[in-house]
Amino acid sequence: MLKNNSNQQKGTALARVDRKRRDLRAGRLAALLPLLLMLSVLPAQEPEALSLASVPDQSPAESREQASYVPGALYVKFADGAVDFAKSAERECPVSRLFSSRSKAVRYGLKPMAYSMHVFDNDFLDNVFRIEFDSVSQTESFIRELEQDPRVVFVEKVPLHQLQWEGGKPGSEGNAPDDYFFGNIDNIPTSWHWDMIGFPETYGYYQGDKSVKVAVVDNAVWGNHEDLQLESANLYDAILGIPGGADPPAYVVQDQQGSATAPSAAYGWSHGTHCAGVIGALTDNGLGVTSPSSGVTVLGVRAADANERDMVRAVQGVLWAVDQGADIVSMSYGSSNYSSVEEEVYGELAEKGVILIAAAGNDGKEGSNYPAAYPGVISVGALNSDASRASFSNYGADVDVWAPGGYFVENGEIRPDVQVFSTTYCISQYHADKEAFAGKHYDMMAGTSMATPVVSSVAALLLSVEPGLNGYQMAELLRAPQAGACVHIPDALQRLEAQPDLAVRNLQAYWMAETQGLELSWEAPEQAGVERYDVYRNGQRIGSSEETSFQGTLADTSGFVGVKAVYASDSSLTEYVKVKPKAEGSSLEPLASRKISVRMDPVSGWLSWEAGLVFDRMEIFSADGRLVRLVRGGQQGVDLSDLPRSVYVGRVWNDSMLCGFFKVVR
Repeated sequence: MLKNNSNQQKGTALARVDRKRRDLRAGRLAALLPLLLMLSVLPAQEPEALSLASVPDQSPAESREQASYVPGALYVKFADGAVDFAKSAERECPVSRLFSSRSKAVRYGLKPMAYSMHVFDNDFLDNVFRIEFDSVSQTESFIRELEQDPRVVFVEKVPLHQLQWEGGKPGSEGNAPDDYFFGNIDNIPTSWHWDMIGFPETYGYYQGDKSVKVAVVDNAVWGNHEDLQLESANLYDAILGIPGGADPPAYVVQDQQGSATAPSAAYGWSHGTHCAGVIGALTDNGLGVTSPSSGVTVLGVRAADANERDMVRAVQGVLWAVDQGADIVSMSYGSSNYSSVEEEVYGELAEKGVILIAAAGNDGKEGSNYPAAYPGVISVGALNSDASRASFSNYGADVDVWAPGGYFVENGEIRPDVQVFSTTYCISQYHADKEAFAGKHYDMMAGTSMATPVVSSVAALLLSVEPGLNGYQMAELLRAPQAGACVHIPDALQRLEAQPDLAVRNLQAYWMAETQGLELSWEAPEQAGVERYDVYRNGQRIGSSEETSFQGTLADTSGFVGVKAVYASDSSLTEYVKVKPKAEGSSLEPLASRKISVRMDPVSGWLSWEAGLVFDRMEIFSADGRLVRLVRGGQQGVDLSDLPRSVYVGRVWNDSMLCGFFKVVR
C-alpha cells in the first residue's frame, strides 16, 4: 500500500507495546535521528489452528490468536549498548550474547542462535532480534519476563504470514514465443493471463535483463525445474539457514498423482515454483511456459517449514534476498496481523529503493493484508480473464494494482479448471487426463498469490528498460488509468517512453538541519502546458507549486522527494531525488534565524508558545512534510490531540517573512 493510512488498523497492536518503547522513539525523534515514513494464495476459510493441546486451559479465542502468530518466535528490541553484537553481513547472533543467564535458556528452550533484523543504517532496527524457543506454552510468561528486563525496549509476537492461494478448490500464430504451453492446448487456454496484460503486443521488442534481480520469497522454489534452471547461489533455505537450495522438504513425494479437487501434497509445495515461473520461465526454449521478464535473475527463497502455507521465516527470506542485491521482492503471502518491526523493515527497504510487491489477500474483503498494507509496498489484487474482480480478492483503495490471478471466463461462465498456468514441483493435477499435460511439472493455480508475480514480472521488464526506477515510480507506471483495471505492459511502456518530454528536469532538493527547511528547484519540462507541479515524499503528496520551485519542511532526509508535472489531461511520472544536506553544497539560505520556545502538554495534546509572540500565521508540519495545522495570528495555542505521536516542525510567519521555527514531540 502506497498510502500512509495504517494508523487506525495498527492501533490495537501498538497498545500492547511497552511505554518505554514509545519513550525511546520520542527521544530518538527529538534528537533528530533518522525517521522512517510509517509507511496474499490463501483459502477463503480460516486457516486451521495449530495444535495446542499441551497448553492448559486455553480458550478457543486464544487458540485462534496463537495460530495467527509464529509459535515460539518473538521480536525483541534491546536498548542501545545492551547487546554485544556488531552489524555485519552475518545476521546470526549467539543467544548467549543476549541473555547471560543460562536458566532462562533452559527454562524456555531458547534456540542457540538469534537473528538480527538490522536493515541498512536504520537505527530503530539495529538492536532488534528474532528469538526462537521451544516452550510455546510458556510464551506469555516469557514475554512478561522480557518486559521486566531493563535492557529490553519492547517485545512483539511474529505474525504468521500465509500463502494467498486458492489451492485445492474446483476450480498462436505469428510473432509469438515457441514455448510448448503458449496459447491453447486441448481447449485449455494456458496463456490467457499474458494476453490480458498485452504481452503478445510487446513480445520480441523487450526482454528481461540479467542485471535485474527478482526475489521470490515463498514456501519453496524448485530451482532445477527444466524451465527455470536457477543457479544454486541464487537459492536460499531460510528454514535451515543455508544457501544453495530452496526445494520443498525431502519427505514430499514429488510425482504423486492427485486431482483438482484432491491435489497431492507436492501441489501445495509447488506454490513458490509456480510464482518463480511466472517471473523467470525460460522463454523461446521450446519447453513449458512463457514470461515477459524472462532473462532476469530470479532468487528463490524457501520460508515455510512443516506446513506449506505457513511462511514462518518470510522476513528472514526477504532480508537475505536484499543482502544479495534484490531489486524487486515478490511476496505472495500475508496476514491480518500488524508488526511495528516488520513495518520498519519494509519501510526502510522501500526508502532505499527496493521495489516491494505483495498480495492484497484472499479474504474477499475491503482492504489489504500485511505486508501489502504497509506503506511503500505495492498491493496487488486479482482479476478474472473478463477483467472482473476475482471473488476471493481483497479490494478497495488500499489495492494499488490489479492483475490476472483468478479464472478464465468463457461465454460468461467461470471455468474453474483454467487458472494461471506455470511451472510446478508436482506433476499436473488439474489436467492429468490430457496427454499434453499428464506427467509434466506444470499446473494451474489461482489467487492474489498468482497476480503478484504477474505484476512483479511486468515490474522487472520495466526495470530492465529503465534501471533507475524506484518503487513509488513503479507503482505509478503499473496503475491502470481506470481504477480497478488491469495492468497493461504496452500502456506502461508508452508512459515510460513519454517521460523525458513530460517530466521536470534537473531536480534539486536541499535541506537545512537547523530549521528543517526543504527547498526544491527544477527546470520546466520540454512539453508545454503544465498547470501545476505536485510535490511528493515517498509516494505521498506534501504540496504543490505553480512555479519551478517549492519550500517546505522535513524532519530528516530519509527516502525520496519528487515533483510531478500535471497537465490538463495527463501527468508525468514523479521525478524523484535524494535530499542533500546544505553541507553538501546547497544554496539554501537559513529559513529562520530564531528558535521559538513552545510547550507540549503530553496529556491533553495542547501546544502553546511563548507569551507575546507576534505572527500572521503558523504552519505545523508532520515528520514526512505534510501540513497538519495552519494557525492564524492572535492565538496562544492549538490542540494536537488528534495527531499521532511523532515529531512536528513549525514555521512562524509575520509580514510575509519567515521569522522563526520550532520542533516539538507529540
